Amino acid sequence: MNESRKNCDIRVFYCRNLAEDFGILPMLLPMERQNNVALEPVPCSGKIDPRYLLKAFEAGSRFVCILSCPKGECKLIEGNLRAARRVQAVKELLAEAGFNPESLRLIIPESKDAKHIEAAVELILGCLNKK
Repeated sequence: MNESRKNCDIRVFYCRNLAEDFGILPMLLPMERQNNVALEPVPCSGKIDPRYLLKAFEAGSRFVCILSCPKGECKLIEGNLRAARRVQAVKELLAEAGFNPESLRLIIPESKDAKHIEAAVELILGCLNKK
């Protein structure tokens, strides 16, 4: 976890492949300029460790988002599917602990089309507005 942005309201883990292959980084960087958002690149959304997600909440994040590659576009074949299973498991842990499981979101764009990528970024921005 990026220690310099430890105390943020929203932490966004994004697939580095998505950023490089689909040019999403210019859309994400304006969010990071806001004081309450931290961007964390991960090699693949399927590599996200549930402990990282829980640690983000423990560090004070109110929302945690994972931005994954579109279905069928993952370089590691099923990374986004693995991410979905891990996010579901963490949501169940959050619910058992009395936290809102909806404060954790996996966002998978429908396709690599720019309009679907932009829609995914809008979903993250929607979390910003739920403060």
